Amino acid sequence: MLIQFFCLLVAILGLLTIISFLTNPQLRIASIMNKYMATLLLLSAIKFLINGISPLFQSESLRIALNSTSTFIIFLIFPTYYIYIKELYIGYKIKKSTSIHFVLPTVMGLLLAYYNYAFNQQLSFELKKMVVIIAMGSAFFYGLLIQRTLKSKKSKLESDIPAFQKQNNIIKKWGISLSLICLTFTLIGAIPWIFLIYFKSETLIPFVNLPGLLIWFGLFSFYLTNPEFIQRFNSLGSEIETLKSKSIQLNRIWITKIDPLTISSVKDQKLSDKINEQLINYMYRIEQVSFFTDFFRNPDCGIIELSTEINAPSSHISYIFKYHSSVSFTDFKKIVRIQDATNLLRTDFLKTNTIESLAMKVGFSSYTPFFSSFKNIKGMSPQDFINKLEN
Repeated sequence: MLIQFFCLLVAILGLLTIISFLTNPQLRIASIMNKYMATLLLLSAIKFLINGISPLFQSESLRIALNSTSTFIIFLIFPTYYIYIKELYIGYKIKKSTSIHFVLPTVMGLLLAYYNYAFNQQLSFELKKMVVIIAMGSAFFYGLLIQRTLKSKKSKLESDIPAFQKQNNIIKKWGISLSLICLTFTLIGAIPWIFLIYFKSETLIPFVNLPGLLIWFGLFSFYLTNPEFIQRFNSLGSEIETLKSKSIQLNRIWITKIDPLTISSVKDQKLSDKINEQLINYMYRIEQVSFFTDFFRNPDCGIIELSTEINAPSSHISYIFKYHSSVSFTDFKKIVRIQDATNLLRTDFLKTNTIESLAMKVGFSSYTPFFSSFKNIKGMSPQDFINKLEN
C-alpha cells in the first residue's frame, strides 16, 4: 500500500514537471531539458501512475492490460534515455535510422498485447523470466551505448572559450552523474528479478519499483524546485533571440558585479566609478550593435571602431571587456560572427554561395579560422550544422 501511494505521488510530481516544461519557454530552450528528457519524464510519470492505480481496479483484465503497458514503457525508457544523452553530448537529431532503437519495445508491446487478448491472464513464470532477461539485456546494451557516448571524441561540448567551457563542463558532469545514478539504481532494481529467476521467489517483487521511484522522485523534485539551475543552460542563440527587449540578455557573457579588489591598476580604479553608472547601458548598446547591424562583418573592426559605433570612450569599452565580460573581445567577435553565420545558413545562403564566401561575409579572413571558431562555439562543424538543418 505504501509503494502504491509513493507511485501516485511520483506520478503527480511528474505531471506537474511536464506542465511546467510546457508552460515555461525558458525551460523548453534549456539544453539539459530537451524534448527527449521531456519524453522520459512523461513516460515515467505515466508508468508510475499506472503502477499506482492498477491495484485499485477490480477488473482482472484491466489490471493485466495496465501492467503490460507499464512493462512496455520500461522498454521505451532505455532507448529514449540513450537518445537524450546523445543529443546532450553530440547533438543528435531524430532520423529514419533512429526507429531501429524502438523495434524491440514495439515488438514487446505487441507480444504483450496479443498475450493479454488471447489468454487474459498474468504472464506465466517462464514468460516473466524471459521478459526480465530481455529487459536486463536491453538495459545493459544501452548502458554500453551511453558509456561510449560519454567518452565520444565528437562531443559538441568542447570549446576553447572559457565561458563555454565552464557551462559545458557542468553539462558533462550532469550527464555522467545522472547516468551513474540510473545505472546504480537499475542494478539495485534487478535484485528482485534475480530472486525471481534463480530462486523462483517473488518475495521482493513488491519492492521492484522502489529504486526507480527514488530516482524519479529526486529528478521530478529537482526540476520543480530548481528552474533557475535549468535555465542557466539556455543556449546563446536563444539569448540572442530575446535581444529586442530593453535590457541586456547575454547573461552568460556579461558580469554586472565584480569585486573591487580585482581591479589591479589605479587607472582602472578611477575608470570604475565612471563606468559603473553607464555599465548596463554600455552592455545593451554593444548587444544591439552586435546583433542588429553588420558592424562585425568588417574584418578590421576593433575596440576603437566599436567605441565609435556606440559613441563611448574606447577606454570604457576596453575596461568592460577586461573586467565585466567572461570572454575576451576577440572571442566576443567570434561569437557574434558565428551567430551571424548560422542566421545566414538558416536563410539558405549556401544555395547561391559557398561556405568559404560565408566565412568571408561574416568577417573572417579565411575558412580555417571560421571552421575552428564554428566548432568551438556551436560544438559541431559547419557541415554537421548544415546537415542538421536539412534533416
